[in-house]
Amino acid sequence: MGLIVGLVLAGTVASVDVYKCPDGKGDTVYQGVPCVSGETPIIKGENKQQAHQQAITEAVTRIGQRQLPSDYRDKIDRRVVHMLKDPDSRKIAYVGQAYGSAVCGTIKARNSFGGYTGQQFFVAYFDAMGGLEELKIFQEKEVSLVGYYGIEGQLLRQCSLIK
Repeated sequence: MGLIVGLVLAGTVASVDVYKCPDGKGDTVYQGVPCVSGETPIIKGENKQQAHQQAITEAVTRIGQRQLPSDYRDKIDRRVVHMLKDPDSRKIAYVGQAYGSAVCGTIKARNSFGGYTGQQFFVAYFDAMGGLEELKIFQEKEVSLVGYYGIEGQLLRQCSLIK
């Protein structure tokens, strides 16, 4: 999943160099290991926190510049079906404003005991080819915490799910 910028950076911002590498799909990915083509690190040492924020900003900008595929609802639905114990009970609602190739919404579904789990928020975004790159689901109480970091927090803001 190409844009997972938080990959190595999220947990080890202070301990690795940051490499800006092509992902083979026309996008750029930031990672903590050298690129296959051997590029030198773009950020070293004390600037890693700044590089992490820059990587998030660039990823969100790229997502904002992409088009939302016309069949985005079907793609999200297919992914959600594989995640649920009772997929026939799913209720997906799209909320907020789409941001480039990103959409936000809520999911409700029944759990193993037959009761609804309550509303869970999600953010989904698509790659340059229209494939579902990421679908993140959050408990209601997690949404405010997510808002302070990462690509998903920025996208939730763009969708107006958090301030």
